[in-house]
Amino acid sequence: MKHHIDRTWVRGMSLLEVSVVVGITLVILMGAGTFISLSFKDQKILDDQLYGQREARRIVTEITNVVRTAEASSVGSYPIATATTSTLTLYANIDSDSLRERVRYWVTGTELRRGILKPSGNPLAYTGTENVTVLAHDVENIVKGIDTFQYFDENYIGTSAPLPFPIVLPNVRMVRVVVQIEKEESRSPVPIRVESITQIRNLKTN
Repeated sequence: MKHHIDRTWVRGMSLLEVSVVVGITLVILMGAGTFISLSFKDQKILDDQLYGQREARRIVTEITNVVRTAEASSVGSYPIATATTSTLTLYANIDSDSLRERVRYWVTGTELRRGILKPSGNPLAYTGTENVTVLAHDVENIVKGIDTFQYFDENYIGTSAPLPFPIVLPNVRMVRVVVQIEKEESRSPVPIRVESITQIRNLKTN
């Protein structure tokens, strides 16, 4: 005896099962996609933070090294030419010759820049155009009211207040450098802040 099979019912169940499987698969794929997207986003933020920390440390280290070796210019000027909260100009021999370059660090907007001017002519003079390099972007010092440079005299013992402005240049013996960077405030967990204080070796009196 032949049994009649309702093929329409079988086909209907098969389509329902397929629909359920497809729906579950889509939910899983969407969840996985969201997870992967968030993971990449978090990794990008972490990578940006690590890169920013390395760059900030490198920049502050460079500045403090130049400050440490500051000396009288090649024409006899005082080692420090300008000392404000956002600009520091000094003389130091930063290359392999015997001349002392004029090195200027300053913050403008959200950029930290360095300008280098080598003396030239006979007699020597610091004229001409600086060779300017942008050392860092996304610098928050001006926006957040943070002093990039602070200055201390020979009495500094670690907790002393910085010298008041305007700075009397011959009183300066130590310089603190502070750089705060934040690429995207809405994404960064915390801003990157690096600071260091160094003594001007050639002005040391004790």
